[in-house]
Amino acid sequence: MKIDTFLSPYVRGLLKLVRESQTEQTDVDNIISDGSYKIDQLKLQCVMPDTFEPNKEEFFKAIQRLQPLFLEAKTKLRLATVNDIELSRVVDWITPRRALNRFGNLLNSSNSVDHVLFLLLMSSAFERGIGDLVLTLKKRAYNELSVFTDDVKNSTNQSDLKEAEPDVKVPSLLKDLVVCDELKALIGLPLVKLLQVLLGSPLSLNLRNLAWHGFLLPKELPEILLPVFFVVVMTISYIIQENQIIVEKRKLAGIQGISRIRSQLGDLEPATLIRLVDRSTSLLDGQKSIIHRMLQFYQEGKQGILNSVYLGVPLMETLLRQLFVQVNDCSSRL
Repeated sequence: MKIDTFLSPYVRGLLKLVRESQTEQTDVDNIISDGSYKIDQLKLQCVMPDTFEPNKEEFFKAIQRLQPLFLEAKTKLRLATVNDIELSRVVDWITPRRALNRFGNLLNSSNSVDHVLFLLLMSSAFERGIGDLVLTLKKRAYNELSVFTDDVKNSTNQSDLKEAEPDVKVPSLLKDLVVCDELKALIGLPLVKLLQVLLGSPLSLNLRNLAWHGFLLPKELPEILLPVFFVVVMTISYIIQENQIIVEKRKLAGIQGISRIRSQLGDLEPATLIRLVDRSTSLLDGQKSIIHRMLQFYQEGKQGILNSVYLGVPLMETLLRQLFVQVNDCSSRL
């Protein structure tokens, strides 16, 4: 059986609806403020009513309602490059400042593989950042509610204090993170619903999982979703700033060994590898374009190697899944 996509008919239908970018006449405009690129919550509520429920029918309806926002995000970010926006003072809760230009370059790129890379990087940074934000909010709520007893508060026994500290945890799944009560209270229900449409359950657009599990081929990703994701991040960033929240960041694992990859592999011969890839009959065109871009990145030093790894991890998962399906003759699992 010839395969040209790894997306289900349902997901293809959602993405097709996004790509068409057509909407009925609406009185709602200027959902995104000029200059700050912040979503107006009241106007968003007009297109995302309280009756929204996370099921197939409602997700289709939600995407139809959100098309004015999609179009506005695309239009306004086309008029100003990401690098022109004053980002550094608002988005450092999600990514190091030195990474901002990289996000901007990928967002403005004409290469569809770069758009997938933008989604990979932004979704993982967003998931980590939202986890840090929820953890911070939970700890702040714990302290404000004065859970400690007066005896423990006044105790000089440090072991007592340690035992009384809360065991604060955050959900391990992004779909659960975006509906946390603490997050709803901070950013508002309309924005939470928008996050559910973009990153929620498998019935949603589920962009993070589509990208990181290798289901999404480059040209299948509607470009219009990238500025929408960016505007959502900007909106949450301004809310954090307005509430004077200092996000407590959890320690990241180090990847210092990434610099040794090139020394261990030696100098690859891109031309030879490209010929092998292009002659392959088992790789889809989209997968070939990803490998081409990986080889280009590989020649660019440490950051380029990192980009190759980001693109290669979901690609490897897809290739292993293809091999599993072929060996076990179970195409329905693909």
